Parts: sequence; structure tokens; C-alpha cells
Amino acid sequence: PERTIAACGSTPLTLMTFAGTRASGERFLAVASHIGGFGAGLAHDGIACLPFPNNTAAIPIEIVEAETCLVYERKELAVDSGGPGRRRGGLGEEVVLRVADGATAPEGPVTASIRGWNRAADSDFPVSGLQGGAAGRGGALRINDAPRRHNEVHSLRPGDRIALTTPGGGGFGDPLDRAVAHVLADWRDGLVSVDAARADYGVVIAGDPAGVDMAATAALRARLRAAR
Repeated sequence: PERTIAACGSTPLTLMTFAGTRASGERFLAVASHIGGFGAGLAHDGIACLPFPNNTAAIPIEIVEAETCLVYERKELAVDSGGPGRRRGGLGEEVVLRVADGATAPEGPVTASIRGWNRAADSDFPVSGLQGGAAGRGGALRINDAPRRHNEVHSLRPGDRIALTTPGGGGFGDPLDRAVAHVLADWRDGLVSVDAARADYGVVIAGDPAGVDMAATAALRARLRAAR
């Protein structure tokens, strides 16, 4: 049991396939993979953007942009996506891609096939936590700001945008037992927001310069435990 981990947000792997024709008339067919967070374990937080059980590495931005008519506008860790727990789940990633327009726009539409799973924390199949840990978060797919489903084929035009968030890994253990210093470090590293620190972990970050209000944190954690 001590070697069992919570669920991983990269199962199944989120895989995008793009096909189209460049402005030069050259056709392209390319693949981009994006990774969710690793599940937390008894003695460790989950690792961000680490696949399991597959071992597929994320394809570099430069490769995708060189092989297609797509441009990455954003590729960063998805804040608060790791499942809360005494050990936090690894973070997923937030990605925004745009079909190039102007001189580098493709001839005709770009066909995009996006294979993954809508694994939001409130879905039927969340990225489950373990031993009281909460589910990982994320699993969103939007095209031109409209929610879309995975495992469908999309026809994209110049200027169209794909916004993807891969789920974080599940947490391990009671989030209210997470060391206050670890929550503060997660906030300073941009992994957990002030609101999530308060709501998920019962840690109050306040002041100037910001730090942990230990008295308020103790009172909040007591109220959250009593409300269960």
C-alpha cells in the first residue's frame, strides 16, 4: 500500500493530430501530445506533466510549429490543477494554439483530431485521489472559447484557437494535514492560488509581504474539520 499512487491525469494521453496544406502548397500531417499530472503517493507530491502508464514525452513546441501552420500562444502549468492532499497531485498543463493567419495561413481548413478525456473533478470518471486526497482538476477543451468534446474531428480556419487544460494528478491523504510550509511554497512557486490554499488546505495567506497567518489558519482548519 505504501507504494500505491493516486490516479494520473495523463491516462489516457491527450493526443492531437493536425492535417492541412501550407501556403506553399505543401501538405502536412503532424502530432502533438500534452501531458497531465502524476498522482501523489504516501511520501511524495505528484510530478507535473509526467505520463503514466505510458512513457510518451511531450513533443516540443518548436517541432509542432515547424511541421504545421499552428502557433503556440501559451504552454504553462495549470494553477490549482493538482489534486489537493497531504501530498499534492502533480499539475497538468494549459495550452493555447492558434491556426496561423496572414502570410503563413494554410490553404483551406486544418483538420484537427483531439483524443483525450473530459476528466473534470465533477465528471463521472475523475482523476481520483487516494486515502482522503481529492481528485485532480482540469480536463477542459475549448475551440474559439466554446466548450468542445474530445474524440471528435474539428475543421479549423486561420485565426481559430484551441485551448486545452490537461488534468492534474490525484492527491494523497487529507489536504488539511498538508504542512503549512509546503502550501506556502506551492503558492510562492505559482502552483496553488491564495483562494485554493484557503479553500482546499485551510491555509490563510495574507499580509504585506505575504505570509501565513498561523492563528487564522488554525481556526480555519478547525472549522473545516468540524464541518465534515
